[in-house]
Amino acid sequence: MLKSETFVMKTILFTLLALLSFGLSSQTFSLSDSTLKKGDVLILDELPFDFNKDKIIKKAQPFLDSLVDFLVKHDSVNIEIGRHSDTRGNYQYYSRCLSCNRASNIARYLMSKGIAKSRLTHKGYNGDRPLISNKEIKALKTEEEKEKAHQVNRRTEFRITSVK
Repeated sequence: MLKSETFVMKTILFTLLALLSFGLSSQTFSLSDSTLKKGDVLILDELPFDFNKDKIIKKAQPFLDSLVDFLVKHDSVNIEIGRHSDTRGNYQYYSRCLSCNRASNIARYLMSKGIAKSRLTHKGYNGDRPLISNKEIKALKTEEEKEKAHQVNRRTEFRITSVK
């Protein structure tokens, strides 16, 4: 079973991954009260990008707008936007650049909605921090299970870097 941290957000609905035995299960949480602290993380795979592109697509905007609302309500919270890819491919430099550009574009979107640049950092992690290792993926029985495991590794994380 994989451990994942959760980033607690007040009065907003989010679809989170439940990572149980490498399976994906979508859960919706409605949180009415929370304690925010440095290091809390929201792991999200539902922030889609078109294949091989870094432009934010329309389907991702409702979640990002919810994040804007949250950051407006919690103006003491600073976050890092981390974009991860899976560990496949021979184009590690390209993949890192794509991950970084995607994280940067998320930050730009948030800034375009009024969130101060000083509250945001961003980083593309490529496949450097997989939630499921290649060894674990290779041990899975079916190609479908393996693809789901790679999907888990392709994610966006929003990490609280400070709360004033």
